[in-house]
Amino acid sequence: MKYSKSNLTPAKKKFAKVYAETDNGTKAIKEAYPELAANSSDNYLRVKSTRLLTNANVKNEIDIQKAKIEQLANKAISKIDKTIDSEDERLSFDASKWVYEQVHGKSVQKTQATSVSYIEHVSNKRQVYDI
Repeated sequence: MKYSKSNLTPAKKKFAKVYAETDNGTKAIKEAYPELAANSSDNYLRVKSTRLLTNANVKNEIDIQKAKIEQLANKAISKIDKTIDSEDERLSFDASKWVYEQVHGKSVQKTQATSVSYIEHVSNKRQVYDI
């Protein structure tokens, strides 16, 4: 039987939201279940978060939250992209975007379809400016 995401407790929804933002189960448990976190060891909290991550409804909510985050990030990138005027601003933005993707585990391959990767971009700029 398939359950809707509305069947999740508020704490499980909070866990899913924090986990989607941080990819850190222990941090998500601490924020979603503060009373439990105050009285439990980090090892127990890791076990509890692992259990929650195997719950299909929680995993579904995490996927929903990550999709929302991705959608907001894409909107922000699009707005910033429209306001960039100079090539220096473009280089700075590309570098920031590349770092964000590396930190958050997003594949650079996705951005390579529409732009040059950061390393190639910097290499090209160095040749242009003889750096």
